[in-house]
Amino acid sequence: MRWLVGKSLHLDGLLAARGSDAQGGNAGGGSGGSVLVETLNVTGHGEINVNGGRGYGGGGGGSGGRIGLHVDFSNTFGGNL
Repeated sequence: MRWLVGKSLHLDGLLAARGSDAQGGNAGGGSGGSVLVETLNVTGHGEINVNGGRGYGGGGGGSGGRIGLHVDFSNTFGGNL
């Protein structure tokens, strides 16, 4: 997921690209996706989440994804990454 934001991004909600949980058997969970945000300023207290899904039975959990936050001027984001 790529967000090209002009002057400012204010994030107080959830931006997520999480992996799915396994459905049965000895299956592994899906890997988290990727989020790239490019902006001049970022503020807020929201969350960007790319966690992997849970495994089932003997299957392992999916790996986490990647977050890229490219801020050119001011980063006062106080949320969770």
